[in-house]
Amino acid sequence: MAFTFAESMKLTVNGETLELPGEPSLADVCRTLGANAERAAVLLNDTVIPRTQYDRIRFREGDRIDLVTLVAGG
Repeated sequence: MAFTFAESMKLTVNGETLELPGEPSLADVCRTLGANAERAAVLLNDTVIPRTQYDRIRFREGDRIDLVTLVAGG
C-alpha cells in the first residue's frame, strides 16, 4: 500500500511504504491510516512514543513506524 502526495516524505509504516505531504505528525499518520490515536501504540525507529507527543514528533525521510491498534475483546 502506498499513498502518494506532491512534495511528500517516504516513511515505512508497519513494513509498508507510506508517502505523506510535508512534515506529518504521528497523529497525521494515524488519521491517514484510519487508526484511532487513543487506541494505538506507536514505535518510531524502535522507540515507544507517548500519545502526548504525537503532535510534536516530526519525521525524517526513511523513518520506520510501527503502529499497533489495540482492540478490546474476550
